[in-house]
Amino acid sequence: MRPGTFISAAVSLALALGGGLATASQPAQLNHGEAAEPLPPALAHLLDGAADPSAREYLLGLPAETLDSLEAAVESKSLVSRVHLSSLLEARLPAGRLQSLATDNCALCHGNPEYHESVTRLSKDPAAHDALPYMELGLVLQDQHFQAGLGCAACHGGDPAAFMDHDFVEQWPENREKRLSDRRWVPGFCGRCHSDAQAMADLGSKLPTGQVTDYKMSTHGQLLLDRGDSRAPECSSCHGSHTIRGAKSPSSPVNPAHVPDTCGACHSDADHMSGFELADGSPYPTSQQEQYTTSVHGRALLERGDLGVATCNDCHGSHLLTVGTRDGIGQACVDCHALNRELFQESTHRLAFEEHGWPECSTCHGSHAIEPAGEHMLSGNDTPCASCHPRFAADNPNCQPVAEHFLAALRGLSGELKRGQASIHHFAEMGVDVEPMELQLVSLEDSLRQARTQVHGFDRATFDGVVAPGLQAATELESARVDSTGELRIRRLGLGWTTLLTALLGLLIYLKLRRAEKSE
Repeated sequence: MRPGTFISAAVSLALALGGGLATASQPAQLNHGEAAEPLPPALAHLLDGAADPSAREYLLGLPAETLDSLEAAVESKSLVSRVHLSSLLEARLPAGRLQSLATDNCALCHGNPEYHESVTRLSKDPAAHDALPYMELGLVLQDQHFQAGLGCAACHGGDPAAFMDHDFVEQWPENREKRLSDRRWVPGFCGRCHSDAQAMADLGSKLPTGQVTDYKMSTHGQLLLDRGDSRAPECSSCHGSHTIRGAKSPSSPVNPAHVPDTCGACHSDADHMSGFELADGSPYPTSQQEQYTTSVHGRALLERGDLGVATCNDCHGSHLLTVGTRDGIGQACVDCHALNRELFQESTHRLAFEEHGWPECSTCHGSHAIEPAGEHMLSGNDTPCASCHPRFAADNPNCQPVAEHFLAALRGLSGELKRGQASIHHFAEMGVDVEPMELQLVSLEDSLRQARTQVHGFDRATFDGVVAPGLQAATELESARVDSTGELRIRRLGLGWTTLLTALLGLLIYLKLRRAEKSE
């Protein structure tokens, strides 16, 4: 046997037995025929005998520049063993993230199970070896900072191009126990970049640079920095640490869909909130998240996925967070409900609210457990009108009659709207043209919506002016309903006569045929 034939046979036998024979001088190839591309030699040598046979195929599907980065990591001894490589490949990272990993010695080292067995190990499944969730390799490489080129060393210090360089940055507390128990260092630590306009500009970030300043003035910031209470949230409490995402990311804890859970992690925990008090000295409540979940805002966000509705930070703020005050509540609501507040500000009720020190909006609507607004708020003994007017407006003969007038008008428009919707559905099913009715229904809906808003002005004349077009639309809708009923009656009558004439014609034809048969 010729030497070339012998070597070829030996290689084929080794591949068949799973040995994947390859050396630095002869790179391994994927058995896909003549089109297969070889792996870089050092990487191929390290891959030989890997437990996962699909790892080679995965690597061969990567761009050449990613393979070159891995090859360089092997040659520099940053990627040191088959076990190390297998652990990194287990996550099946996209090419870009794997290349970022290959060029960061910190992440490479902490991804080596031979050096890091548990807490400090980056891996596909941190829970499998008792590491914290933020040590998941794929998530770390998706971190907004890592994606911007700020790897581990940007926060922890050291040189990501050097091996085993652990020179922590000056602001990083080296004492781990103190670092975890006293969190006052965190805002200033993050502020090294986030408060530096030039640093943020260099990174191409459009984020404002006043978050730390705002935080210092906030309720949370004062609790942490002035009183030294590390129960107060700092940057990583809300944004995370190794797995930071922008607010628009669906997986970010500060995405609107997740904000209630993020805030609720502390505010719904009775043990965590123990000892905190409201301004009147009463214990700080922990039911806010539960109430919000059932509110009109909470249902829109959590059930319908409407990210535009108000959630915790829309009302309380984010970095410059404050506890709701009498004046601040109305200002928070005005961002979404501007016309309602404008009407209230011009009404007689504003003077009464100021006199008694009542907060706007929440006095009638509540705060976290806000119900959908409607005419039900004007009826019954437990409504704002009924509970307030007898006590504080007994000498004003107009208050309760005006409220009752509003209620009657809103109920009337609402009833007409429901009847119109039912009629349109009925006539549409019968094949009648319902476009004239639909136009009036739109006008009626618009009038009802405006009337509910106009209640905040508490002016009967203005309210009636808004209701009038709705009443006119209801009248025309009734007229269209009558016309459609008449049209449907005519159709049915015509169908009946047509059916009768058809039956008579059929009978005559039958008799004619019978007579013809007898004559034969």
